[in-house]
Amino acid sequence: MFTKDKNQWASRSSKDQYIVWQKGEGVDSNQITTKWKKDDKFNGYLASPAIGVTITQAAISPNQHYIAWFETSSNPNKQTAVLKLYDINSDTITDLSAATIQLKELKSLDIRITNQRNTYFGYNDKIKLIDLAGTLTEFPSLGLDFNRDSTESINCLNVSDNGNFLVVGTANGKSKLLEAEKIKGEPGKSQKSEKISEFEQYDKSAVSACYVDDNRTVITGYKSGRIWVKSPDSAGAFALPLKITERAKTPVVSLTVDNSTGYIAALFEKQNSGCSASGLSGQSIKIWGELEKKTESKLISSRCLPNRPILAIGAVNNGELPVAFADGFETLTCLGCSNTKKPDPLTEELEARQPNEISDEILQSNYGIKF
Repeated sequence: MFTKDKNQWASRSSKDQYIVWQKGEGVDSNQITTKWKKDDKFNGYLASPAIGVTITQAAISPNQHYIAWFETSSNPNKQTAVLKLYDINSDTITDLSAATIQLKELKSLDIRITNQRNTYFGYNDKIKLIDLAGTLTEFPSLGLDFNRDSTESINCLNVSDNGNFLVVGTANGKSKLLEAEKIKGEPGKSQKSEKISEFEQYDKSAVSACYVDDNRTVITGYKSGRIWVKSPDSAGAFALPLKITERAKTPVVSLTVDNSTGYIAALFEKQNSGCSASGLSGQSIKIWGELEKKTESKLISSRCLPNRPILAIGAVNNGELPVAFADGFETLTCLGCSNTKKPDPLTEELEARQPNEISDEILQSNYGIKF
């Protein structure tokens, strides 16, 4: 039975599609394997974990064709986190046992999957890839000073939609941009490569969310509530502005970007002091625009949602922000966002040609229009 308590559930998004899973272990004795089922309530897929199994982290590909997740078992003889992949189109699940992690050495974990079915996962101080063929490779050493008591562990990992770039953020406030192709080489071994960019630190608190777009722009959110943006062709990073009235520090939970407009959306763990109902439990969402300016991005929307537990947010699309609340999917209007839609292919072709240039045959064969 689905409850409205967000503490019992987790979610990840791809644009306006969501995957949702419970944080506890499966209790259905008839469920021997974890399954994902289409769920219109959440505009995506809902997990049904196997008996005694807990999903620790999951991700959905940008094209919404694949779901990858790590799961653990309550069986004392299976003290590992096992990676699995669900192909939505073929309705098949693959057990990627080569990517198994021993629980005794696991301190932190994040995962992403690309349109090419490459699954990247970061844990402790390591980043690994398991590809379409099931081959496991590892990035060269990140140079983190990791141990069980250290804060130099990977808190978040994200991959650009085109699969070319990765960004990682650590528990001690550092972030680093990497090139995905640098991981390729001899299977199972760390590869030597060109020098990777150094870690950058814009805040002393832990990185709690990170994002990288297809053009290598990195956005880093912190537990302090600050968000920094670093463009590849700019000398330094800039902080996204907050309301003057906001003083309370509330962690950034997740970040999304609409690559076509540059709108950045951020979900915060709690309401800020700038909320009219800040005494109530709830969360807040902020949206910034004009990312293409490279040196600034104005705050165009700030919204507080008291007593509305939120699992995840999608990317702004035509002035609407898709949101997975604990009780279902909903779209929220961004009043400061442009809702200009891109013209459809027929409109673009009509505008590009002179009158009477499109023949009746093209209209009928390409667009189904017959005179």
